[in-house]
Amino acid sequence: MMLWRRVILILGVVMAIWLYFFAPVQGVSSHDAGFGSGAANWFNDPSLSAHPGRGFALPILVVALALYLFLPGLKRPQTAIRYPAWRAFFIDLVSLILLVPGLTFPLFSIGRSLASLGTGLLIGLAFWILVFPGLKLLRYAVWYASYRIDLTGEGIIVSNWKSQTLLRFSEMSLVVPLILKAPGWLVAASSASAVLDRGRHGSVAASQALAANEEKGLGLKFKDGSSVFIWIATAWGKRDLRNVDQLIGALRSASIPRQDEPRIIKSVSQPLGETAAGGKQSIDRLFSAFWVLLAEAVFFTLSFFAVGGSV
Repeated sequence: MMLWRRVILILGVVMAIWLYFFAPVQGVSSHDAGFGSGAANWFNDPSLSAHPGRGFALPILVVALALYLFLPGLKRPQTAIRYPAWRAFFIDLVSLILLVPGLTFPLFSIGRSLASLGTGLLIGLAFWILVFPGLKLLRYAVWYASYRIDLTGEGIIVSNWKSQTLLRFSEMSLVVPLILKAPGWLVAASSASAVLDRGRHGSVAASQALAANEEKGLGLKFKDGSSVFIWIATAWGKRDLRNVDQLIGALRSASIPRQDEPRIIKSVSQPLGETAAGGKQSIDRLFSAFWVLLAEAVFFTLSFFAVGGSV
């Protein structure tokens, strides 16, 4: 349900846009909105006559928003160690901003002419630049909305929308402070952008903020060589993980050794840990390209029955 409520919202917004702008049209003559058509037709809106689907756009949008807001999600007690709800909501908003244009903008230039399909396909390929990160952010939103840590007598239980894992205190060998920083290539690219921009539009300040950006967390190292990372504080130093003091107290009570020197990790996204072989574990995984191609194929089909380039 955590994923479906977000999929319903995105599909609802996209469908409302399609109904309002691109739904199959019917012809409108001068008699449909003129003096010769009678009083009833004279007050009719010609755009509604030409686009009968517009009447369904707003109800579909309202229903999709209501389902997003009120469908039941995973229940997380106030005492649970969890991320605040606003974090997932903010990521949902950014994902929506990327996905809706990525899926609907190609419709503005594709009509019922087969000749326009080739150009439209190229435009659709360009807008996949928006669709891929939008789908990735959708996964992030679901993860943050469902992530929680529960304490037990023998360890901690880490849960998300797909799995639940018991991490035993007896298997932990070390607690390591973590600092997450932007990778060097990203800082260099930001600095180069500031130079090309000649310091305008706040580019220098943005580059400096990126270079100084640090997020803090805890690394739980296990005897088999694997690690689990728990991210606690944002780049502004504010603790983002609610009730995390319970976790810190439980680790101290279990007498797990703590490393004083923090470990610096350079990554674009927050890694979740490392395997015993040193492989990274992260939620930053691309959705299958098959689903993106399927989504584009569906909307290209819809656009083929719309009037290309007109509203």
